[in-house]
This record gives sequence, structure tokens and C-alpha cells, in this order.
Amino acid sequence: MKLLRIISSIFTLLALITSWVLAAWSLGLTDYAAPELMIFLGRFHPLVLHLPIGFMVLALLLDLGHLLPARFREQVPKTTWLHGLIVLTATSAVVHGILLFASGGYEGSELAESHLIGGCLFLTFAGIIFLLKLWLTSEKTSRFIGAPLTLVSMLTLSISAHDGASLTHGEGYLSQYAPEALKPILEPGYEKPAPEPVVPETTFVDENVYEVAVQPIFDRVCIQCHKESKSKGKLRMDTYAELVKGGESGEAFEPHNVEKSYLIERMILPLDDDERMPPEGKTQHTDEELAILKWWIEIGAPSEGSLKSHNPPAELLTVIEGVEG
Repeated sequence: MKLLRIISSIFTLLALITSWVLAAWSLGLTDYAAPELMIFLGRFHPLVLHLPIGFMVLALLLDLGHLLPARFREQVPKTTWLHGLIVLTATSAVVHGILLFASGGYEGSELAESHLIGGCLFLTFAGIIFLLKLWLTSEKTSRFIGAPLTLVSMLTLSISAHDGASLTHGEGYLSQYAPEALKPILEPGYEKPAPEPVVPETTFVDENVYEVAVQPIFDRVCIQCHKESKSKGKLRMDTYAELVKGGESGEAFEPHNVEKSYLIERMILPLDDDERMPPEGKTQHTDEELAILKWWIEIGAPSEGSLKSHNPPAELLTVIEGVEG
């Protein structure tokens, strides 16, 4: 039994050291071309991260149960090896997360960096708890140290999970519909918005061709993966200035040439093609939206001038005005 504790302790320490070394390495990357195997393994992060979360919830309940009076406490299972499972699964989740981060698309994202560091901190707390439970000989000390540390570890996990959800679904995802009293907790720095003034309904305002015809399409189907906090392929589509910079595959479009525009090439691929954008499972563009983008590129992909000044086809003008209005 002592040998097993020694081996488990060595594994735990190696897991903590490895996670922080890999985290430091990934945070220092610039223009790194990740191998396909790394990208493949990194994409399992959303799958494996649920295992330590489930084990952590169970461990917290059981550790709190050990604070009950003796006649109830005796019925509560020990949690030492449950914490060992947390370390094991958390290590897997953190390593897969680091591989996903290093695969690209998260450069300069403070939210992604916060999520990565939060995951390493959670693993560190989990490792400390496991080691204490392995080697503390006093049951009373183990009980009264275990529950508070498990609670701290759970809070660290919750913060990291919040960052992960915000990174995937947009900032404020968890707090958007939360009760008003919980929003400052879920979203640090939250301020209750002032009531929006009631304004009369307005008709479609034709001010800028890009802003009324093109950007709304990108906002609906592309921004989730191509924004400041998450720029897959190093391509951002949240503004015209960022779009024209292109990404790691080159320019996103070629004015006046739909056939050679990379953006369109990816959007017309079959839904089950790995290169398709948006990928299967994400919000998809409509045929009308694709037609609008093709028309916009054909006329030179302008960013200035009103929509009508560029003489769009009547059927596209109807669609655009309907979307905006």
C-alpha cells in the first residue's frame, strides 16, 4: 500500500510540473505551425473536461459529508482515491486544453490565457488535496483540511469553466440570463445596464454597404470562431479592417474574383467536409446570404458607399433590407 502511495505521489507531482511547463511553452508561442496530430488531440478537450467536473462535484459532497456527526459520517465513503481520479482526469483535460490552445486561433486572447491558467491552478489544487489525503495519518486533520480545500478547488474549477464557456459561446454566456444578484459573481466587473430609451421604430437605414449587407452575415455565422478572443486560422471577421488582413491561409477574398476567393471556396464545400466553413454543427449560412457575399466580392468588396449606390440586384436588396429592418 505504501508503494502505491509513493507511485501515486510521483505521478501527481509529475502531472503538476508537466502541466505548468506545457502551459508556459504554449503561452510563449508565436506563429507556431501545429502538427495535425496535435490539432486532432486538442479537439478532444471539450469531451474529456467533463470527467473531472463530475468527479469534483461528487468529491465535494462526500468531503462535506465527512464533517457530519460520527454516526452519519461513518456511512460516507472515503474520498482519497476519488481525488486521485480527479487528478488523473484533470491532467488529461489540461493537457488536451493546452494542445488545443497551441493549435492556434487564440493568440492574444486574455480570456483563453485565463482559462488555460485557471485549468492548471485547478489541477494544482486537486493534486495538493490528493497528496494530503494520501499521507495525512490523522483522520480528524484529513477531514477538516479536505473539505475546505475541496471547496477552494471547486471554486477554481468554476471560474475556469466560466472562462471556457465564455470563450466558446461568447463573453457573458453563463451570466446573461442569471438572476441579477448572481451576475456580479459570474461576471466580475458587471454593472447593471441603464434602461434603454424607448425609441420609435425606424425603417432600414442605408448608410454603408459593408455594414448593412456583409457584416450582419459574418456576425450571424462566423464571429463565434473568428473574433478577437478566438481567431481560428488567425482570421478575424469582426471588422472589415481585420477581414482584409486575411489569416494563416492567406487573403480571405480576392476583389472581383469569386472563384479565387478562399472565403467562398470554404463556404460552398459539402457540409460533411472537414474544410467546410462554418463546420457541421455550427450555424449555417443561407443560399441568399451566400449570394450576397458573392455579389459583394464581384463588385470589388467595397467598404464605403451606401448599399444602393452599388446597384445590388433587386432580389438581394429585398433580402438585405429584410434582415436589417
